[in-house]
Amino acid sequence: MRYLKGLVAISAVYIVLAAGAFADAWHIESVDTAGNVGKTTSIALDASDNPHISYMDYPNYDLKYAYYDGSDWQIEYVDTGGDVVGYYISIALDGSDNPHISYFDGTNGDLKYAYYDGADWQIEAVDTEGAVGYYTSIALDASDNPHISYQDYPNYDLKYAYYDGSDWQIEYVDTGGDVVGYFTSIALDGSDNPHISYYDWTNGDLKYAYYDGTAWQVESVDTAERTGFHTSIALDASDTPYISYFDNTNHDLKYAYYDGTARHDKFKGLIFVVYAAIGTRSEGPQYLLQVSGKEFFILRSEAKQHPWDWDWNIEYFSRRFVEVTGKKKAFEESPYKPFVPDFLEVTGVIDVEGIEDIGGTRFPNTSN
Repeated sequence: MRYLKGLVAISAVYIVLAAGAFADAWHIESVDTAGNVGKTTSIALDASDNPHISYMDYPNYDLKYAYYDGSDWQIEYVDTGGDVVGYYISIALDGSDNPHISYFDGTNGDLKYAYYDGADWQIEAVDTEGAVGYYTSIALDASDNPHISYQDYPNYDLKYAYYDGSDWQIEYVDTGGDVVGYFTSIALDGSDNPHISYYDWTNGDLKYAYYDGTAWQVESVDTAERTGFHTSIALDASDTPYISYFDNTNHDLKYAYYDGTARHDKFKGLIFVVYAAIGTRSEGPQYLLQVSGKEFFILRSEAKQHPWDWDWNIEYFSRRFVEVTGKKKAFEESPYKPFVPDFLEVTGVIDVEGIEDIGGTRFPNTSN
């Protein structure tokens, strides 16, 4: 069965090479012109800075590979073993400059992995549980073992697979939304721990997940509406993450990096300043933040304040536009689940003084 249909074809593979470190011009070459080829390319450079490219032969739906040997381009078919293979390709080179490629087999709905062992191509199905293997990204660790991030398409979850030297290990990384795991990109730190950038379609956020040696940590990096398409991640010498991505609301290229301070996000929206009946457990003020249709209960960490208690004794609330800095806590962590929205633990003071009040509503006291 073909899981992908109707994708736009691209006619050829093109590579852009600079003539030198201070080149005066770009050099452009046609690498493969045998039919309608060159979709979903991925590139890596070897120790001699020669390019290696993986890509799709679109008319035949095959996985191809081209590399420059120092004199000429060499072109090979890697996987022709299905009706549709070669989507969502990513390539990396090992210490011997041999290529390793992750990709999606649309015929069988599998995550696949191909590598050249110095003599022949070896091909493996890594994850065959449903239609898995969308948006793959590959990195090799210090032992040249592959690590792959990808989307579990039927469940719309972010998954991660790695080869431990004996067997493939497969993990779920983020299952915390209806639709996550788009546009994944992976990098390994100095301890070979994975760092993954990706898009959360449910909330419209750029997200970042990393393994700290014990457990996965998942963060929202950019929570502006519909931002985080087409991510790419890199780590510096201190293992600090840098992420490039597309803002689909404003149609801009964006860039995010971690500056070494506490990881928190900025949230702009309408803050509901809630006052409940005096003497009740909900006696105000309490805060509820609404951002692009999403709502969060505010936890003010410096006061160790609990969220508004659901006792229906609201007397008054006012709505103000405000920006706060804080950290989202997953819905599953809410002690009031399923009766309240997610929590937002805010650092510092919520400043609502002097901000324009855009309306208020008075409720009757409904307590008995």
